[in-house]
Amino acid sequence: MNSTSNSKKRAIVSICSNNYFPYVRILFSSAQKYHPEVDLFLCLADEISADVELGIRGVEIIPAADLGIENFSDFAFRYDIMEFNTAVKPFVMRQLIESRGYTEVIYLDPDIELFAPMTPVLDAFEGGADFVLTPHLTAPAEFKDFPNDIGIMKAGIYNLGFIALNNSQDAIAFLQWWERKLRFQCINQQDQGIFVDQKFVDLLPAFHENVAILRNHSLNVAYWNLEQRQLTQTDTGWLVDGKPLSFFHFSGIDAKQPQRLSKHTERFNGDLDVPLQAIVNHYLAKLQEFSYGNNVNPEYSYGRFSNGLGISNLMRYCYRNSPEKFTGNPFESFHQYLNQPSGMVSSLSPWKVTNLMRYLWEQRIDLQIAFDLNHLQGRLNYALWFVQHAAENNLDDYFLKPIINNVNSESTKYKLLLLFSKLLGDSTWKFRNFLKKSLWLPRKLRKPLRLLFKSFSN
Repeated sequence: MNSTSNSKKRAIVSICSNNYFPYVRILFSSAQKYHPEVDLFLCLADEISADVELGIRGVEIIPAADLGIENFSDFAFRYDIMEFNTAVKPFVMRQLIESRGYTEVIYLDPDIELFAPMTPVLDAFEGGADFVLTPHLTAPAEFKDFPNDIGIMKAGIYNLGFIALNNSQDAIAFLQWWERKLRFQCINQQDQGIFVDQKFVDLLPAFHENVAILRNHSLNVAYWNLEQRQLTQTDTGWLVDGKPLSFFHFSGIDAKQPQRLSKHTERFNGDLDVPLQAIVNHYLAKLQEFSYGNNVNPEYSYGRFSNGLGISNLMRYCYRNSPEKFTGNPFESFHQYLNQPSGMVSSLSPWKVTNLMRYLWEQRIDLQIAFDLNHLQGRLNYALWFVQHAAENNLDDYFLKPIINNVNSESTKYKLLLLFSKLLGDSTWKFRNFLKKSLWLPRKLRKPLRLLFKSFSN
């Protein structure tokens, strides 16, 4: 890698998981074109895979597990993939400043492409800035749908697809504070005033001096500010309000919808004007080019338990919101907790409620209204609903067995049931068909099982 020839030692860093490599390849290729003097880093919010290579020379990959985050397994488990990708941001930026000695560190989201040097950012550093930010909006957005004024206030004043920090005591103090917040509170809950890493930075200009808020219309152009900026195209590239475009943020772009700028808004959806459609087409062609023809969609390394069971977001939320404290590695043991009786119902009662079932029920007022878990019939009906809606909640059959296998575990019938379920495989549907044909079940189980089968048929 190259370092600047003067006293400035600059780094550009991005963060992504393996599935986002086509995007970040575009970013780094454009960064090498317009900032060849800058060192490039990718913080991998994933594990390094032998099957997937970045394919861009001169980029150092730093796995998130190497950032020295305390109790990393807890950190990686509690967040979904988007939350996790944003949560590591201050940790990697501080490592580059404190451990690597970089004078200036610029963070860019992987779905950004540079079209010219980031001169306004570097000028801000030259002017004494310790922090450089770009606001989502530079003028009122008084329309009904997102991204309007209220929507942006909920999401955060500054877009954290870009942030730049100078090596200073203030910057280090800020990063340490930001780390403390994101260690446990990097969640996507705008109704609670939190939107992953972004909302916290609303406080930055209040906490520290030397914050440069760049309103330059060539920076961080995206769906949230295009209503206020004029994009045009020339023979040599794109202009914004008559000046060269510095970088465009293709947040929410979807290759399957080439006439839509972003999935995050209904604006710029269909009949895009000529310059905007041209830059969208340009980026989608780059995505195809930089995938290197590889159609493999890498699986997220932190998306499964150690035994191979899939981890749904519901399970992550249950883990981080549980009043119980878990000291072990959740990737190895939390699935067992999810299947245990919740304690809400006596262990002697039929149709038990597992910890996972109870957590889901507690999060949804419609389920609380529909199913009274204090009564047997309510628990039965909830069990039927839970099994029927397992697929939409991304639940493996493992998390359904406590419901299906709800008979005396010491009985011969239970052991035969378990044997046949193993012979037929883990599929709940095969298991259901076997049970439906069984005439030897005790009378007290026939009615609830008939109801169970009827719900499946519906």
